[in-house]
This record gives sequence, C-alpha cells and structure tokens, in this order.
Amino acid sequence: MKGDIIRLLLSYATVLGGPASYFLFCLPFYYTAFNKNQHAYSESPFRPLIMFAYRTIMYFYTGHYVAAIIAVIVGLVTSLLLALILTFFLVCPLVILLNWFSASYQLTISVISIHRLINSRRSLQLRKQLSHHQVHILTYGIFGLEVLKDLETGRRVAAVFRTENLGTFETPGMFYKITYIVHQVFLFIGMACQLHIKEPESSQPENVIATHIKYIGGIKLALGIIYALCPLLEYDEIWASTLFFGIDFFLVPVVIQMTEIKNATTNVITTVPISLPVIDVQKIEFDFNLN
Repeated sequence: MKGDIIRLLLSYATVLGGPASYFLFCLPFYYTAFNKNQHAYSESPFRPLIMFAYRTIMYFYTGHYVAAIIAVIVGLVTSLLLALILTFFLVCPLVILLNWFSASYQLTISVISIHRLINSRRSLQLRKQLSHHQVHILTYGIFGLEVLKDLETGRRVAAVFRTENLGTFETPGMFYKITYIVHQVFLFIGMACQLHIKEPESSQPENVIATHIKYIGGIKLALGIIYALCPLLEYDEIWASTLFFGIDFFLVPVVIQMTEIKNATTNVITTVPISLPVIDVQKIEFDFNLN
C-alpha cells in the first residue's frame, strides 16, 4: 500500500513537471498578452468567465507556487515537520481549489459550446445570446457544483474511516471516478458541438472559448483513448491514469495562456479611411475678343 502511494506520487511529479515548468515560462507573456487583449473583453458577455480564469491563473496558481517554494525552503532550513504543516495548510488547499477551477472551467466552456450549436441551428429571429449575467451565474454555479461533488467524496471517505472498514474504500474512489468520467464525456460532447458549428465566431471572446474547448477536449480525448487501451497494450496503467486524471491541473491554464499569447501576437490588418484633400478649382473666364 505504501509503495503504491509513493509510486503514484512519483508518477504525478513526473507527469506534471513539464507542464508546470511550461506554465511558469508562459506566465509573464500571458500577463502582457492579456493586458493587450483586455479591451476586446470589456463589452463581451463572456467577460466573467475570462476574468475568472485570468484571476485564478495570476493569483491562485502563482500563490500555489509561492507556497510550495516557501514550504521547501522551510523544510531545508528549519524542520521537516514545519514544512509538512505549511504544505497541509497552504499548498493542499490551493491544489484543491485549482482542481475545482480546472474542472468547472471545462464544464462551463462545454455548456457554452452546446448552447452555441443549438443557437446556430435556429433562425435569426429566434436566436438568444447568453447575457453577461447568465455567464456569471453559469461560471460560479458550475464551480459550486464541483465543490459539492468533492465534499460528497470527502464525506464518503470519512464514513469509510469511521466504520474502520478499509475494504470499502473503493466505494468513494469509484464515485469520484464515475463523476469524473461523466464530466469528461460532457467535455467531449462540448468539443463535438463546437466542431459542428459552421458559422464563424462573432467576436474574439467567442473565438477564445472555441479554441479552448477544441484543444482541451482533443488532448483529453487522446489521453482517454490511451488510458482505455492500456489493458490491451499491457502498458503500465498507473502512468496512463495519472496522465489522464492529473493533466487537468496544468492543461487548462496552459491552453488559456497559449491562446491569449497567440491572439496578442497575431497581426491584425485593419482598414483605415484616408481622406484626400479637396481642391476647389474655380472656373476662370477669358475674354478672347480683343478690341
């Protein structure tokens, strides 16, 4: 049991090491790009979702790194016990919070993509665009559902420990895995809906969300296929499961960062009206009758 836990932690560290480093590398460029693109989001109904993602990346992801670095320094300088306390009270809550963000963001953009597909099939008179208020409720409502789901998982785990029947520990684990798979299926449905929308995006925020659902859904679909084929290929399942379940933590922010940076560096050609000076030519009459 202990060996499996250590092996799982090592696999998580190996899988997430690359995306974590890439996230740090892109962070200053993302900050600059977002400030450059911010004017495009000011009047968009998707501004609550975009700002929610920006603040989470800039504040909470950065805070997670700072807390982890502080815990490591404290462990090296003072005592390991104090480092573990800091990890438990600082790093772990941020990890849980960021997992809620990554899961809720995927579900939110999936709902938006499904709505866009349904809306595109309607006539122009019957189409209804999402409002700023609706996106705000959708963003934080789905985030709240993710919190409740994990609280229910924690309640089931606590019930197992109270009964001291560790043989039923698979029950909360199965509950979490089933809800996660349903969540991923919903993400794939959102990606499929986005791919079936034939109309171009009407604004830059819509294009941003469409790019997010395509890349996140495509990567998770590929990892899901690898995870499903592991028993047939006799591949180490723990690595594939770690990659499939753990990649969300950095996949969502890295895709958001790359999309923002790409939009900021894209050369946009705009037409500028040129007004030519008007020359008033007066008619001059000549008298050719010479007396």
